[in-house]
Amino acid sequence: MDFAKKGKMSIMIVVLSALFSYFLITLNYFPYLGISLTLILFSILVYSLKKVKNNETSIYFIITVTFALFIFIRSEGLLTFFNLTPTMFFGSLMSLSGNKFINYKFFPTITTPLYIVIKSLLTKNQLVSVSDLNVKKGISKNSLNNITGIIITIMIMAVVLPLLASANPYFQKYLGSFLSVDWIKELFINIGYKEIFVWSLRLVFFLFFIFIIPKFITLVNKTNIKSEIDLNLPSVPLTIPKITVAIVLILFFITQFQLYFSSDETLKQLGYSHSQYTREVFAQLTVVAFIVFILVYNGKIKTSLNTKLNNALVFQGIFLALMAFKSVLDYSQTWGFTYKRLYGFAVATWILGIFLMYLYKYKNKLSDSILIKNTVIYTGIMLMIVNIFNFDYLIYHYRKSTTGQGTDYEYLATLSADSLSYDEQYKHLIEKVVQEPDNVSSIEKNISWRLLAKIGSLQKKYNNPDLRTFNLLDFLQYRRIKHINLQEYYIYSTHTSPQLR
Repeated sequence: MDFAKKGKMSIMIVVLSALFSYFLITLNYFPYLGISLTLILFSILVYSLKKVKNNETSIYFIITVTFALFIFIRSEGLLTFFNLTPTMFFGSLMSLSGNKFINYKFFPTITTPLYIVIKSLLTKNQLVSVSDLNVKKGISKNSLNNITGIIITIMIMAVVLPLLASANPYFQKYLGSFLSVDWIKELFINIGYKEIFVWSLRLVFFLFFIFIIPKFITLVNKTNIKSEIDLNLPSVPLTIPKITVAIVLILFFITQFQLYFSSDETLKQLGYSHSQYTREVFAQLTVVAFIVFILVYNGKIKTSLNTKLNNALVFQGIFLALMAFKSVLDYSQTWGFTYKRLYGFAVATWILGIFLMYLYKYKNKLSDSILIKNTVIYTGIMLMIVNIFNFDYLIYHYRKSTTGQGTDYEYLATLSADSLSYDEQYKHLIEKVVQEPDNVSSIEKNISWRLLAKIGSLQKKYNNPDLRTFNLLDFLQYRRIKHINLQEYYIYSTHTSPQLR
């Protein structure tokens, strides 16, 4: 790499490090767009600088960018975590794909993000560093080291001094005397304590990115590193566990059919209710189905009996997944949708798909690595479908959660802005308070506090917007409630939440 190219590379690293640190660190609100842009730009950087690419690299790149986009499209908290995790996971697979050391075994695959971070830290930077560029331009290495040392000292003192002051009143007094010096006091007041903290944090991230990006790019272009760690069980005799599980499942299926065709009176005598068993069966069957898959996946001893047991367990696993699907379907038809029920559909479908992929792998005599690779991509597709279906919107607009008393407005008030329902919920709230002011229960008051807090937060966020915290569905919800005057509610209610007065 010639000097001109090295210089451009160093400048690009500095610029991106500055952008990333600015995008990620914000005050008051979560940086949806900031994180999304950071991950997208970093993915593009890695993909463009990666020398060895194949079809897998391109597939993982597309999946990574898609999940990064979902981070700023969807606002629901749990889903944001689900989007962050696969973005980093598939980004790691993209970075390693095409190289000889990517290992499609169970444990190495699921720990790829951790593996690549640790390897990056231990990798020697073979790209030009910022210090190399500055030395060429006439800044001595010694001067650069001094500047770096001063910056690090400032950051360390920003953390250490407050801790020591809180632990020793005499030290706190001396520190207070120092900070009360006029010019220092004026500096902190004019700049602002929060701003100093935020920019100090951005500086930490900036230096980290400058340090890690060249190492990361160096690592993803290596072709001679291998990771052989795996979580597969050793070749132990699993025949007896498989026979036992198969027999137990047969007995379970028989009793489960009895339960399905039992009357409400029979269930009552057993101390059960229809809603209770449909709610509980899903979780248990899902766990059992997963255990069955682990037994089948780790059954490496090739005998006629073991093959027959694997086939029997696979079909039993498929049946378990279908039963789990039916249990959550029954409960949803009776009591409407909730997060748990909709995620129940997703998990049951995911497990069913894995068993079907195992059957396909077995029939076509494919390797375990192909199964793991297909499972990874299938999991990514399932998470994309969860994003597209927008569970919050489905819950409110298609099958509202209900209780024995009717629509469960207390639960609906917990939905995120993705539901696009705050305006309708507010209208219902106002009508209730205006028409029956003396008949408002404590539960309804709690509902109103929660809903008003969300509306007030959105209005505050987008009245003075920070582009880094922008979220698409958040903003679409804000457009529907920006006209609401929260004082309208307070006129009719004297029992509003203290923080909303």
